[in-house]
Amino acid sequence: MGPADAEILVSLNSEHHNPTAGYVAKLREELPHQFPDNEFFFQPADIVSQILNFGLSAPMDVQFIGNDLKGNLAVARKVMEKIRRIPGVVDTYIYQRFDQPRFDLAVDRSKASQIGLTERDVANSVAVALSSSAQIAPTFWLNPANGVNYSLAAQQLIR
Repeated sequence: MGPADAEILVSLNSEHHNPTAGYVAKLREELPHQFPDNEFFFQPADIVSQILNFGLSAPMDVQFIGNDLKGNLAVARKVMEKIRRIPGVVDTYIYQRFDQPRFDLAVDRSKASQIGLTERDVANSVAVALSSSAQIAPTFWLNPANGVNYSLAAQQLIR
C-alpha cells in the first residue's frame, strides 16, 4: 500500500529440511525481533487458498467504512488486538496505511471523456504506474515443472 511495502517470494529447493509451515513459523517469530519497526504477514502460497480468499491477502478481511478516518483506525486497532488474542490467529495487521504520503488526483470527466477515458481508466493507469498490475489485475502462472504458482506483475519505471 505504500512505497516501503515489499513482497518477497521464497522458493525452497527439493532438499529443504522442514515443511514450509516450519520456516514460516520461524520467520514469524524472528522477523519482528530483528526488524521491530516493520510489519510482516504471509499470504497463502497455493493458488487454491488465494482463490478461496477471493484475492484478498487473508482468509478473514474486516473492513471499517466511514468518514472519520482517525476514529475508524482507532476502532480497527482495538478490534485487531481482540482478534490477535484468538487462539490460532496469526498475521493480524491493518492493510491500509494512514501515515504514508498521499497522492490526490482530480479528473475533469468532460475532458477525459473527449479522449475516450473514464475515471477508472485514469485510476488504473496511475495505480499501475505507482505500484504494479498486481493491485489492478492479479495474475498467476503455474510452473508445470514444479507445480508452484507465481504471481506475475507488470511495473512501470518512472524516471
